[in-house]
Amino acid sequence: MIKRGDYVKFGRYPQNRGAVKDPIEWLALEVNGYEALLISRFSLDSRPYHHEHTDITWEDCDLRKWLNHDFLKTAFSDEERQRIRLSETVNDHNPKYGVRGGNNTRDRVFCLSIAEAERYFKNGRERSAGLLLWQKRKGQLPAMKVIAGGGCVRRAVMREMHRA
Repeated sequence: MIKRGDYVKFGRYPQNRGAVKDPIEWLALEVNGYEALLISRFSLDSRPYHHEHTDITWEDCDLRKWLNHDFLKTAFSDEERQRIRLSETVNDHNPKYGVRGGNNTRDRVFCLSIAEAERYFKNGRERSAGLLLWQKRKGQLPAMKVIAGGGCVRRAVMREMHRA
């Protein structure tokens, strides 16, 4: 049985230079019975939120489409995908920047909201854990340059049904 704070391996994704798929390590943020909210231990890829700089919500952005289609198909077998629950993603407004959240969505893989990130992680250092290791493995630029250059480095989040 998975407990909060446990690391589990689930799925495979290229995490080093090359095309070899390595096991993905996930941190259990929350466990309720046979359901766990998991976040990847390390950043897995670098994708823009959207292909152009425009006013767009999570519901319509490219990152959501990529996570729930390409990433899902690449990282998980058919059997593993069946274990990933379709979750209600609440898209709150961002009061700090005055950005509207948009409609709630139903996703298998998603990014934590600001409120969720603050609830599960004490500070910005914890929230960005794994980013520099990912960049070192992939030979990427430092974090600020990747983000300033329009890149968006993400750790995947999902709810997974686990067995006892």
